[in-house]
Amino acid sequence: MKINEFVKLTKEERKKVPFKQLPWPNKYIPIFVILLIVISIGQCIHESGSSAKAEKAKGIDTLTLEITAKVLNESAVKQLLKSPSSAEFPAEEQKYWMLADSTVVVKGAVDAQNTFGAMLRTTFYTKLKWNGDYKDPSNWTVIESHLEE
Repeated sequence: MKINEFVKLTKEERKKVPFKQLPWPNKYIPIFVILLIVISIGQCIHESGSSAKAEKAKGIDTLTLEITAKVLNESAVKQLLKSPSSAEFPAEEQKYWMLADSTVVVKGAVDAQNTFGAMLRTTFYTKLKWNGDYKDPSNWTVIESHLEE
């Protein structure tokens, strides 16, 4: 059925027209919607990867940055523990966020002995900032670090 024929039909007659006979624009609307969704998802994926590219463009080695932040974070958290020598930081529990103002936020968990010698898992939050060369630990400052109980 052609569009000009479809337009001339009444509402009741249009409802009776089988899907296969609908004018071509109505057949392809679902395809266009799906295509737009796929393009939107692709754009989101591209934008999430572009932040890493932007950091590389700035000359920041994110792996070195994360390792330095990890070492300094563990040192800061150990200072808050009753038994720092027993501390273990499970890698799968650590999350790192790099903010635009040279700040790294770390949220994670530490397994350590309490005053009674029992191993307990405690979550922590640490905020670190670097000034100058991020590869040099002396350029870092611990802004905030606390255990969440």
